[in-house]
Amino acid sequence: KDYIQMMRDFEKGLSEAEKLSWAQRQTYLALGNALNGAKFLGFDSCPMEGFSPKDVSKILNLPKNLVPTALCPVGYAADKNKEKLRFSKEEVFEYL
Repeated sequence: KDYIQMMRDFEKGLSEAEKLSWAQRQTYLALGNALNGAKFLGFDSCPMEGFSPKDVSKILNLPKNLVPTALCPVGYAADKNKEKLRFSKEEVFEYL
């Protein structure tokens, strides 16, 4: 009971933006466990950011109170990886 009350008091002291930020950071704790669990079960996974939360919400028909924070496809990796594109050091860095 004390913990529940502590969390309620904590939440009351946050603005809506601060609540969202805090919740998004907590998501990564669960995501880390999901990645480890997937690997333990023999699956490959890939955590992703850099997407439009608004578009993902629309595609998944999510209620307004849910904000997509990370995506994590899970499955089996291809048997053969594609060749990785790597730039030379000279193309990336400028030495002064």
